Amino acid sequence: MVIDFGGSTFWLEDTKISGSSIELLSLSHCENLTIKNMFVDWDPVPYVQGEIVNVNEKTKEIEILLDENFQTTVPSFMHLPYKNTPPWVYAFLFNPATKEYKDDQAGSRVIPFFNTTPVAPRTYRTTIKSHNDWDKVNMEVGDLIVTHLRGSRPTIETGGSKNISFENITLYSSSQIGFSEGNGEGPIHYSNCKITRRPDTTRLISAGADGINSINQENGPIIRNALFEYNGDDAIHIHGSLTSVLHKISDKEYILGFTSRGKLKNETIDFYTWDRLSYVGQRKIIAWEKISNWSVPS
Repeated sequence: MVIDFGGSTFWLEDTKISGSSIELLSLSHCENLTIKNMFVDWDPVPYVQGEIVNVNEKTKEIEILLDENFQTTVPSFMHLPYKNTPPWVYAFLFNPATKEYKDDQAGSRVIPFFNTTPVAPRTYRTTIKSHNDWDKVNMEVGDLIVTHLRGSRPTIETGGSKNISFENITLYSSSQIGFSEGNGEGPIHYSNCKITRRPDTTRLISAGADGINSINQENGPIIRNALFEYNGDDAIHIHGSLTSVLHKISDKEYILGFTSRGKLKNETIDFYTWDRLSYVGQRKIIAWEKISNWSVPS
């Protein structure tokens, strides 16, 4: 099946204080499907940006003057809980001359801050989360800063699927991951796909998180002629997942806390120690069954 959107643009909008839960496309257990020729954007974009106008090293506070066109999501900017934590948000610094990520960030471009309060029109004072976080960054008056209002859902998600193709799809913004794939046979094909800042705007970032996030796929993504830039996290992130050995029944039988997966038979599992993640060995799954309502034997 081919779904051709003919160059249509889909506009998403969500100004919830708790962050975005919008998902444009969600494909579950599909196969042999092609989706092509579409643009995706947000209005308003799910972040705010501005200029640092004051830095107080003693109190670990900064003041931000928001750009005129980035004020609609201010409620989220002030109150968004990040991953069930107290109300702080994450941000990135940009070089005002180049409009690129600021280089001298000691390996970290992410700045957690909280206690954001208005102090003047379009101007907000916020506190850096800890002294350690302050030491990782080199904030200066004049730097550009973008909040990281990461939502809860990717823009396009593919789960448990096989042989899906995305062609000529451009995302100009995303509150979370742009393309997410997982727990399927794959491969997922990406041809002429882009995640980038919308042209002829003053935007500094594109997606709020990864461009492509691939987890627990039997066959990884196939990417051709793609561009993923100015993301809030990795451009391409391909990974498995860690789980715990909950109980040892015998030398050949274990109860594991697996997340959702498709096929498990004949797959191999690497074992590591809990305390230092030292490699222990590898085993092959010859049989498995899903159990529920299990508790640790006394």
